[in-house]
Amino acid sequence: MDQDALTDAPTDAVITAERALLDPATRSDRSRVAALLDDDFREIGASGRLFDRAAIIDALAAERPAPADGPAPEAVPAPIPAPIPVHRELDELVATRIADDLVLLTYRLRGPGGVSRRSSLWRLTAQGPRIAFHQGTPAPDEA
Repeated sequence: MDQDALTDAPTDAVITAERALLDPATRSDRSRVAALLDDDFREIGASGRLFDRAAIIDALAAERPAPADGPAPEAVPAPIPAPIPVHRELDELVATRIADDLVLLTYRLRGPGGVSRRSSLWRLTAQGPRIAFHQGTPAPDEA
């Protein structure tokens, strides 16, 4: 972790919010997800497809966690295929304040589904951090 980039309360709040979005309890609660997503939220999925706020809220609510020791169950029909496994490991977190009200968070995510590089752009608001953009890119296991 780049400790120099992770030294203030806003970046700590962003990291906490990002981790919350990866938590199955948050993902299954539409109101909790909606509170974390900016009104103009967009995501470029690992498939290269573009998703808006409503599509992500629907997809996360439809997820069924995969068992930790087995294959993922069939996903409920949603814009994003296959549920994200419950066990997720984040590392190489770097949070960079790119403007007074914006934090760019990048990290590596490991799970039974593989390894990906992630980037999230968080807007700092009076209500707390809200994610404005997210992108996930598949990566080799050693990446």
